[in-house]
Amino acid sequence: MNILLVHSSDELYGSDRSLVALTARLTERGNRCLVALPGRVDGPLTRLLRSSGAQVLHTDVLKLQNSKKSIFQRWRKKLRAVVRDLDHGVHAFGAIDVVHSNTSAVLAGAAWARRHNIPHVWTVREILSDRPLVARAVARMLFHGANAVTYNSQATRDFWEAVGPDGLRDKGFTILNRVDARADALPAIPDDTTTVRLALIGRINGWKGHEELVAAIEQLPATVAASLHVSFVGGSPPGRPDLEENLRRRISASPRCSAFSIHDFVSDIYTVLSATDVVVTPSTRPEPFGRVPVEAAIAGVPTIATNHGGFRETIVHGVTGILVEPGQLRPLSEAIELLVTNGELRRRMGRAARAHAIRSQSTDAMATEYLTSYSTAVSAHKLRKG
Repeated sequence: MNILLVHSSDELYGSDRSLVALTARLTERGNRCLVALPGRVDGPLTRLLRSSGAQVLHTDVLKLQNSKKSIFQRWRKKLRAVVRDLDHGVHAFGAIDVVHSNTSAVLAGAAWARRHNIPHVWTVREILSDRPLVARAVARMLFHGANAVTYNSQATRDFWEAVGPDGLRDKGFTILNRVDARADALPAIPDDTTTVRLALIGRINGWKGHEELVAAIEQLPATVAASLHVSFVGGSPPGRPDLEENLRRRISASPRCSAFSIHDFVSDIYTVLSATDVVVTPSTRPEPFGRVPVEAAIAGVPTIATNHGGFRETIVHGVTGILVEPGQLRPLSEAIELLVTNGELRRRMGRAARAHAIRSQSTDAMATEYLTSYSTAVSAHKLRKG
């Protein structure tokens, strides 16, 4: 099968790494993958995709913007040029059997599939609970623009099927962003460690909970706070340096400022996890999936996370980590204190997390599920044409 995949970035955050794993598994099974990415120069994702056997085309992928005006302006002005660019790339690659838009934030795949009457699969990795009007518009777009819709968690699927047309349910597949367990991912934690190392790994984007974590650390007893260090790993989105600047100001104003450090994005997350005792993901909005707790589990590191979204599907509360109610600092602070002060519990949860991840994670199974969604899309497309 020849597959055109359209993606929204050329970086190496969660959905980017999932795409690398998917194309590698698809290619191993004899499929051919052409991936359309934004930009004109090779980024880190491009290099990994090529090493996995995929071909890469750089073009405008028509990323969904924040306002309706910008969406429709770009649609009118860019549509023909985008379709033409994709035409050139596909001509060199060969006939396409199915188009896979790897996020609802890109429109080029749907436009190209519609223009050439090709089956289209749309993957949804977002929960727009704070933008109900936009969510309903996107849900209608998914219903009318895709032959099959895949969701990266049951939480994501439940949200979109609740706000979308009734027929959207008939097109749905839940396909988790699985991660293969790595034998070399176990962290070496010295027995004489005196500082407990916490990490929040992810973009500084206003809702990952960076400032909430600062506030929670401020509520800890002084002796507990003195025994830990928090690393924020990951930068601001392109064009938003103010987000990191605001976080730095917040940390500087904190009486516990010495407990925090900010680090640039690291392409191999396991190098970070090997120096981490507890991962904290206090997202204020529901995470559609949340890949970091899964990778932490593979590394034998427990996670403290907010009890909503995809975290409920990847963390077993009290066994592989701790779930706390979103927006409540006291429970977050108490969970941190519990794992910081109880090394045996921390290590027991880490072992349980890794065992759970090994049982439940397989990118090969993920590829099988995507191939099923492709076949379903092709069949639905034939029925629609007939």
